[in-house]
Amino acid sequence: MTQIYHTVPQVEVLMGGTRSSCTETCDFQWLPSLTPTLSSVSQALMTLSIDGTGFSPIASSNTVLVGSGSCTVTAATTTRLTCTIPGAPTGTYPVSVIVAGSGQALSSDTFTATIALQVTSISPIRGGAGGGYTLTISGTDFSSLSAALVDNNICTNPEVMNYTTITCLVLSTAASSNSVVDVVVPDSGNQITITGTTFRVLVGTTSAAVTSASSTNIIFTAPTLAPGIYPLTVNTTNGFARPQFQIEYRFYDQEVTPNVGSLYRGSDVYVQDQGFGSNTVVTFGAAPCTVLEVNFTRIHCKTTSAAPAVLLCRILSQLHHRMHQQ
Repeated sequence: MTQIYHTVPQVEVLMGGTRSSCTETCDFQWLPSLTPTLSSVSQALMTLSIDGTGFSPIASSNTVLVGSGSCTVTAATTTRLTCTIPGAPTGTYPVSVIVAGSGQALSSDTFTATIALQVTSISPIRGGAGGGYTLTISGTDFSSLSAALVDNNICTNPEVMNYTTITCLVLSTAASSNSVVDVVVPDSGNQITITGTTFRVLVGTTSAAVTSASSTNIIFTAPTLAPGIYPLTVNTTNGFARPQFQIEYRFYDQEVTPNVGSLYRGSDVYVQDQGFGSNTVVTFGAAPCTVLEVNFTRIHCKTTSAAPAVLLCRILSQLHHRMHQQ
């Protein structure tokens, strides 16, 4: 193919090593007069003002990059762009401008924008000394490495969203207590009364069934658990109430009278103890003893027929609960 000499660059298309022929004008020129320029960048917090030439007066036709992230153009003239950085990790990044139809702006200098860590608001601004509630921190330039401290105590389980928000869980503090909590175990059974401010209750890790509640008082039924000592957690809308108490589940030593009786049914048996509930069941070996009366400290039952033997008295009941303050 005959080559024609040109004084300006030509656009060529190659296919399989073969050049295409140009039937019209295939000239292409880089002209300084059509090249946007970038002359200065000024910054106020997360807003950039960019001066230069050749910008589009249509905001959406200008693309401003801060590093690899975008800066949203909010105002545009042919000589000035204003944009807002929506969020990015802390650091210093180069600024570049691309104008639709004209390409990247030319600059004789390197312009940068510095993204600094900043907190603009905290919610809530007060809370209970017991901790256990979520703190929301709003600002700019947070990253996955960001950490929050509350009175020099780490705020746990942080989550960062869009570089602008951190949520974390506030821990307890040694400062004055948030809620005064009184715990009462009435003699009538295993209901527990707590006085304080709006809450839900956990015995260990098991939720307790609330039977009545108000803004300052709640009555719940303790769940069935194995003997042992369990923390009583009172979780309020302002976090965990303080001081914290413990519940002890246990049986006391038993006294059974009489300790001998007829092989045939009808013997009255009395069991002295503490911690009995309305669901108490008494057996002698495999033979049931019919419960006639039960209160917190005594069971009265009547025996049924049994084979001659020395039998173990077995009692199944809701356990007695004793409170311990930590």
